[in-house]
Order: sequence, then structure tokens, then C-alpha cells
Amino acid sequence: MSASAVDFFQHISRELTQGRTVALALIIRRHGSGPREPGTMMTLDSDGRVWGTIGGGELELRVMKCARRVLRTGRPERMEFEMKNEDAATAGMMCGGWVEVLVDRLRPDDPHVNAVVAGAAVAIASRQPFVLVLALCGEGLSLQTIWNLVVGGHSVVAKSYFADLSTDWVTPPTTAGLPEYRTSDSGSLYIEWVLPPEVVYIFGAGHIGVELVPLCRRAGFRTVVLDDRIDYAASARLPDAHEVVVLDSFVGCMDRLSIDERSFIVIVTRGHQHDREVLEQALRTGAQYIGMIGSVRKKSAIFSSLAASGFTSAELDQVRCPIGLRIGAETPAEIALCIAAELVAVRRGILPSRRQS
Repeated sequence: MSASAVDFFQHISRELTQGRTVALALIIRRHGSGPREPGTMMTLDSDGRVWGTIGGGELELRVMKCARRVLRTGRPERMEFEMKNEDAATAGMMCGGWVEVLVDRLRPDDPHVNAVVAGAAVAIASRQPFVLVLALCGEGLSLQTIWNLVVGGHSVVAKSYFADLSTDWVTPPTTAGLPEYRTSDSGSLYIEWVLPPEVVYIFGAGHIGVELVPLCRRAGFRTVVLDDRIDYAASARLPDAHEVVVLDSFVGCMDRLSIDERSFIVIVTRGHQHDREVLEQALRTGAQYIGMIGSVRKKSAIFSSLAASGFTSAELDQVRCPIGLRIGAETPAEIALCIAAELVAVRRGILPSRRQS
């Protein structure tokens, strides 16, 4: 996605609250290769401001033209784009497949849209998974869209159209996957299971932590920074952090944290002793990822100490140390970049998580 569904709902909520009407472009289907995957979203408001991207190039130009038309007419449109014909070749988008994009107008006075956005806001605030369901009925000028949200098995929009459908999609899965597109005699359904954003816990608010926070946020992670130095763990130094925690000590620092399989732990404290303390606690959690900064010598010393405390080689092998992808990083900004890249690689399944190691 160009931005997560969570980011989308937060963006739409701001737009509607401020009284702005927006055109939403959403990739609902893709066959073969394409610039972006189903679920990718982009918006255009009446002032011409664009949020997100669905792949750039000729595809995005045509979608933008359609979005302006939808803003004017109020009629939703579906458009297909072939990425293997002469037009695509001219545009430099010879991916070989095709995508279908829905463009719809969202108004601040639409009760269904407002109900969906409000329901999503509550679910996001409580870190509760939900299901976005979009019904598409009719074709051409008669095309209609019905937006719905299912939270905790309950539908936000009470429409008979949804009541007649199979409900096997109501419960979100435990892991993220691509949206589904289903067809029936009465129309089509776009279904997207939305999970809370993965959380990155950054232990250490020093130079690397400061550089890492904005990268994690822009990549769609919820970012929490923890340090025992009040001058360092300050929101003014970390404006992109979702949460900044001043610790009394690194001892027992995870006791009150809700660390689960959607959590990433980054250990970049100011010293070996603190790193070891945090790592020992991290190994007892179900975090998807644990990474610790340090040299080969430091790793050997800390791992030997933890092995003497009863941790197995298999458990210690799950820790990524030295942390980050190997790109020859030296400066704090470069190190933060290689850490963020590794987090994304694990999230996308390019690198194994702890459970897969």
C-alpha cells in the first residue's frame, strides 16, 4: 500500500471533520504484475491536494483525471488499466498485468461514510482489528457504492445487502494479507481486513533513536521510544514518535508493555549493561523481531552472559545483532536507515521473523 488503511482512515477523518469532500481512488483488483497491490489508496480533494499514490506514471494521471470528474459529478467510476499494451509501453509501465481502480466521492454529510470513519476511529484508538467492506452494485452510470465496517463481528452500517451475504469474512485474520474481491448476482464486494499497525519499541533515545523514529513512522509503524534520561526522552526531540516513555530504570522496563507477535524491539541504549538488561527481558516476550546494536565482540559477551543465565542457542540466534541490513552504515542516520530497512523486510516476509527462525 502507498499508505496503510489505518493512515487512510485517519486522513479521511481529518478531511471530513474540516468539511472537505474528497475523491478516493482505491485499487480493488490486480491481475499479474502491477505497480501497486490491491488496497492501495490515494485521495484528491476539491482544492487539488493529493494524498498517497497508487503507482505514479500514466495510471495515476488517468486516475487523477477521473477523480476530478467524480468530484464534480458525484458518480463513482471503475476503471481498468492494461500494463501490457502500447499505451503502457509509452508510459514506461510494462508490468505485464492489469489493475482495476474504483474512484468514489466521500462527502462530510454522508451518514454511511461518517459511520464507517467513526467506527474505524474507535477501533484504531483501541487497537482493535476490523473489516472494511465495500459493496459495488450496478455498472456504468448506475454504479453505486455502499461502505461498511465490521468491528467485533458487528456491522456499522445496517444494510440488507450485507445481511444476505456469507459472513466468513467477518473475523479478521491474525496476520495481514491482501484484500479480497468477490462477485455475486447482486454485485461485487471488496473486503479488506485491517489489523492494528505493528509497534516498534525503540529502547534508547540517543542519536540513532532520534534518526530512526521518523523512518519508522513513515513506514507505517506505531513508534514508541523509551529511555531513562528525561532530557533525551522528550517529545520535543522526538516529534514523530507516537509515544515517548521516561523510564525510572531499564530494569523491568517491559513489565507494563503489551508486547505481542506484532511488536518489534530495537535495542540501542547508551551502554552494554542496559542493552543486556533490555535484551534479557525481550527474549521472554513474543515479539516478532528483536534487534540489538553492537559489535561482534559485544554480541559474544552479552550472549555468553545470557547463555549462562539459561537462554538456549536457538533463542539467542533469533536476535539480530549487529542490527540492521549490511550496507556499510557508519553515521547515526545511515544506521537508522539500515535498521528501518530490516524492520520492513521482516514485516514483508523477505527476512524471517523470530517465529520463523
